Amino acid sequence: MSTLSIGLLLALLGVAGLAAGSIALSRWLKWNTRERCVRSLEDVPIRSRIVVLGCRPRLRSGRTNPYLIGRVASAAAAYHHTPGRRILCTGLFDEAAAMAAALDAASVPRTEIDLDEASGRTIESIEFVAARHKDESILLVTQPFHMPRALFLARWQGLEAWGLIASGPSPGLRSRVRERLAEFRAVFDRVLG
Repeated sequence: MSTLSIGLLLALLGVAGLAAGSIALSRWLKWNTRERCVRSLEDVPIRSRIVVLGCRPRLRSGRTNPYLIGRVASAAAAYHHTPGRRILCTGLFDEAAAMAAALDAASVPRTEIDLDEASGRTIESIEFVAARHKDESILLVTQPFHMPRALFLARWQGLEAWGLIASGPSPGLRSRVRERLAEFRAVFDRVLG
């Protein structure tokens, strides 16, 4: 076997090992956070602060991001189920403001909405919440593919965190790969970092 063939075989084995490790890590995160996801609004802790995790408001096509629509709809439903809860919208630049505007349009009083416009990553959003609301119960709102990592990071920060699953399309290959890499980074940063 030539050196090139051996190198190619080792590279393929490395990619296969990374893929298997990524799947195992993703399943471990889901398993460890599954009991923290509420199944209905009846199960939401009464005094929890609602934290809507950021995402781009618009797709490249200019259409409203369906993930943002799902997150806002779930956060508004939780708010209306038990009015008076504070809502925190996170995300860089126009992300948090776009979610706040959509919540306002969904009849959530603007006076009940706070913004974190400086967090560009989930870990930054969680650190923002931990620095300001450590003693509060937190209800994270995001899609199923993102929730295990978000809950893992929140629990690692010592937050009493729960997850409310928002609707949205299944992520494409690019988003799934991005999330797998983000899961590795989250575990590495928290556990090994």
